[in-house]
Amino acid sequence: MLELNNERFGEPVLDLADPAAMAAALYPECIKECDAYYCDMDISQGISYGAVLVDKYHFSGRKPNAEVCSALHGAMFKDFL
Repeated sequence: MLELNNERFGEPVLDLADPAAMAAALYPECIKECDAYYCDMDISQGISYGAVLVDKYHFSGRKPNAEVCSALHGAMFKDFL
């Protein structure tokens, strides 16, 4: 896992997606970056079936329907963890 994340992020870090999501839900004050986007679920029968599609660049012109948190305050997250 450290090797994969070293390739993804440029340093050997652990990706704690589930604990980070729970921290954001239970302790919203630990959220550092969060933006509103229009999101949709792919229900086609293709390879991306079940994927969440995020209109990061607002190409669709549709009103945002979800907030996507992309960063937490590290020290606060560790305290909650």
